[in-house]
Amino acid sequence: MELFIIDEVGPVELRLKKGFFQYLPFLYEADIFTCTVVREKLLSEFQQIFCDESFVFVPFNDFNFEALLKGN
Repeated sequence: MELFIIDEVGPVELRLKKGFFQYLPFLYEADIFTCTVVREKLLSEFQQIFCDESFVFVPFNDFNFEALLKGN
């Protein structure tokens, strides 16, 4: 399995719609396994903008990279 990591979607993308914002809809609509880092204080903005997509939200302290790679 291949994993595409976006580190991070921040204020530039969410508020200014700049940076790599233009690529996010493509990534989220494509069949690409993606891990996106979003600051906790921006999570609600992220969810509002990308509300049509399916995400699993994991707090940083609970994140298990090895389990993610194994598909657990």
